[in-house]
Amino acid sequence: MNAAVKPVTGSFEKTKGWLDWFDGPSKPRFSLPPGSVDAHCHVFGPGAEFPYAPERKYTPCDASKEQLFALRRADITSSGLPERNPAELDRFAGRVRQELAGPSAFGIADLAIDGAAVIALMRELGLVGPDFRGDARVGAVLRDCLECVLEDPAKNTGEQLRAVACKALRRKDAMTT
Repeated sequence: MNAAVKPVTGSFEKTKGWLDWFDGPSKPRFSLPPGSVDAHCHVFGPGAEFPYAPERKYTPCDASKEQLFALRRADITSSGLPERNPAELDRFAGRVRQELAGPSAFGIADLAIDGAAVIALMRELGLVGPDFRGDARVGAVLRDCLECVLEDPAKNTGEQLRAVACKALRRKDAMTT
């Protein structure tokens, strides 16, 4: 593990036992099954510009968008696949810039519908009775709606999310009957 200490910005300290990001990656020594994808990352900071919540459980070190682009290039290079068109990286960089320029990430509480609307829809579809107060299906439907909005923020309207919720409820009902 590279022991180099990476700087953080802002008025906070790293938590005890923090491991800095590793700046010397190598090609993995194993092969994933065909069709496998690991495409998950978090980008934090700079802390001075985007303050962390005071109640956070840990403080991540800063990582720039340039480092994210470098990670993407390294992923492509280490994949063993043929070299990709540089325009693909440009499109990726454009998506990242668009995300960074947009509003901060939002959650279920920011959706144009809420649990009460999902419950009302469940009643309307005859999936539950009038005394129903909610269960895990409501949360699952709201997570489906959130996933839809994260893919396309323009879909965060009551009408569009109601359609997403209706489709999800019918799918979930079909799986239980």
